[in-house]
Amino acid sequence: MHTDELRQISHDNRPSVPSTLLPGLTILASLAFGQCAFVHLPADTIVGHRIGETLAVPIYITGHGGLGVISADIGLFFVPDTALVATDYCQVGGAAQGWMALANPQPGGLLIAMAGADTLRSDTLLVTFKVVIAESCTAWIHFNRCDLNEGTVPCSTSGGIVPITEPPLKPVTLSELSIRPNPTRHGAVLDYDLALPGRVSIAVLDARGQVVRMLVTELQMAGRHRFNWNRRDDRGTRLPAGVYFLTLDAPGAHEARKLILAE
Repeated sequence: MHTDELRQISHDNRPSVPSTLLPGLTILASLAFGQCAFVHLPADTIVGHRIGETLAVPIYITGHGGLGVISADIGLFFVPDTALVATDYCQVGGAAQGWMALANPQPGGLLIAMAGADTLRSDTLLVTFKVVIAESCTAWIHFNRCDLNEGTVPCSTSGGIVPITEPPLKPVTLSELSIRPNPTRHGAVLDYDLALPGRVSIAVLDARGQVVRMLVTELQMAGRHRFNWNRRDDRGTRLPAGVYFLTLDAPGAHEARKLILAE
């Protein structure tokens, strides 16, 4: 078998559907003869929990002893391509101790370039990269290239899966959404907790249900937030005394509170 044929076998072609991996399984392309390095991702241990979480993903290499590997160029892609967002974090493992590594995030994937003066060690951890979970789903990480020594070393690859198991949404409760003071003569301070990051909308409605002031409409991180309101509407006019309602819409939550503006 010629070198070009070995290269063709060693590269995973992008599938039209994520059918090359099933939960807990990997697909290993075998070569007809000769020694071959096996570069792979864990198939069932990359477990994510929630959108916005950063995951460290290891890449392992085995069967490389005696092959004299001094460089690796790795291309990865994600299925679906919007499920994960790659970062520029890249840390060499024990197998590549002393090597330099560079991660280049791409839309829907990642390129990693590695090289060193010494050949790979006997350790199996080649490199670790990081991705951010962007969607709640099961994501696949595939190799679309893995060139060892610029493609001269035979290499077989196997991808991994990321089951993203979102926990139940914890809604904002009345005890976590406070308006002080209430009633108020001047303005009010709004405090609230977000269980999850996402787009937040907070509005002040009059007694007829008409929006008189849009306080917040933006993406916010999870955690504690505060907003100071000066009793003015969207035109900058001081609102008259009366009964109003403050509404909050956030991931997994919708709350409404009565707000009384005094003379």
